[in-house]
Amino acid sequence: MSAVNKNDDLLIENGELQRQIKALEEDKSRLIEQLCHSQKIEIVGRLTGGVASDFGSMLSVILGHTEIALSWVDSSHHLYENLQEIYKTAEQSADLTRQLLAFARKQSGVPEIQDLNVTAAAFLKLLHRMLRENVELAWEPGKVSCMVKADTVQINQVLANLCVNACEAMVGAGKITISAENAFLDQSHYLDQPDFSPGNYVILTVSDTGCGIDQQSMGKIFEPLYTTKGNGIGLGLTVTNEIVKQNGGFISVLSEPGKGSTFRIHLPGYFEKLSQEPISPGMAMPGHATILLVDDDVALLGMSIRMLQSMGFKVLSLDKPSEAINLVKTNPTKIDLLLTDLVMPEMNGRTLAKEISSLRPDIKCLFMSGYGEKIIARHGLMDSNVNFVAKPFTKIELRDALIKVLGQLPTLVNS
Repeated sequence: MSAVNKNDDLLIENGELQRQIKALEEDKSRLIEQLCHSQKIEIVGRLTGGVASDFGSMLSVILGHTEIALSWVDSSHHLYENLQEIYKTAEQSADLTRQLLAFARKQSGVPEIQDLNVTAAAFLKLLHRMLRENVELAWEPGKVSCMVKADTVQINQVLANLCVNACEAMVGAGKITISAENAFLDQSHYLDQPDFSPGNYVILTVSDTGCGIDQQSMGKIFEPLYTTKGNGIGLGLTVTNEIVKQNGGFISVLSEPGKGSTFRIHLPGYFEKLSQEPISPGMAMPGHATILLVDDDVALLGMSIRMLQSMGFKVLSLDKPSEAINLVKTNPTKIDLLLTDLVMPEMNGRTLAKEISSLRPDIKCLFMSGYGEKIIARHGLMDSNVNFVAKPFTKIELRDALIKVLGQLPTLVNS
């Protein structure tokens, strides 16, 4: 082989080596970028999760006492309207708290089987209030039921975030279109989605006639704290993305500057046969049923007592788990249910429930917490079969949780 040919071979090998080195450097840069993104989400998540958890406990007190006050005040009273405004604002704040917990990955929500045609239609009235009067909102339901297993509050959050973003992307009048449809996606679809699995999906689409998104911004829109708005905080789309992931789905986006944007939410379709078995009516009548309530937050304890009493229950309340165990040991009174906070300084609620169950196996249990199901499960405090109600909760939400544990409730006092 001539020296010229050897030099040519060396040049080819060198060129190939340079290409491989360049590819490795690009992979390294991509991995570093992904790591920084993940760390940013974790830091912001911890901050928002801690604040939201504490805020949720305070909102539980506000919601509970306001709800009780409303039941005592006649609708003609001059304070009734003020109380309604307090309650409505606290509810909106509770929704924001759930949204922050969802972003922090500390609140997985309560998945339930639902038709997105029904869920979206029911939320349209509230969506209209969030938008400007010169923005038209159109709804195109699926031709057949679009069944998914997801948390209703989180689905509403996704719609609200996308519609508010779309509204802000319009200068003057515009149109937002929401639609739902069923689709089967195979291997040829969404190869750029790392978690994509072929199968049946329900696709919830939000399209707008706004300014669109440029390519530079497109790769950053789901990053925490990224925003192109002067007064924005950059959490809306990040929260939306995290919620969709938590419900087993993914988002795809189509957009061009000046041509609007289309966000497509892909959620796994649910096609299992629904159980028609009625809830067992096996609980004692209100007024005879007794609940042992344990919570180290004194303000929440007082609110929960009033809420349960207004439903007609007898309540034994304590702020220390050890005192609750002693009460069960020494007090022969029949107790139907233990309602306990999960995270307490002296003893966690799961340990308390085990101690009480060993003394009286017939006592049922309902856990409550403002930390959210996901972080609680991570600490081994609960599993998917444990009955749980998330703080902040309203009287209706607490009642529904009690129905699930105790069975069908008769008409409750002041409910």
